[in-house]
Amino acid sequence: MLLLLSSLVLGAAVARAGQAELTGEVRDQTGAVIVGAAVQVTDAHTNQVSRTRTSSGGIYTLTHLEPGLYAVTVEAQGFRRFVREDLALATGERRRLDVTLVLDTLS
Repeated sequence: MLLLLSSLVLGAAVARAGQAELTGEVRDQTGAVIVGAAVQVTDAHTNQVSRTRTSSGGIYTLTHLEPGLYAVTVEAQGFRRFVREDLALATGERRRLDVTLVLDTLS
């Protein structure tokens, strides 16, 4: 039983090691954190989409991303949409992408 449990834990760790993580902070132009901003990452090769929202501290984290190129979109009401194309994530990488959203004066 212990050997089986050890194999499962080791297998899960190896699976995670082959993936990447993207994290960051979303703020406005004054430096205030933006709570509840929608963050979407799209794998350029597979079109697989991962989504999350920023926490009460303006932080987002997306885990278990396959290595590759991604498009990152961040949106919040009253702000212009942020888009970053061709963000490369490598195997085992923990990448940080902080975003500053600009007020949408046309709303």
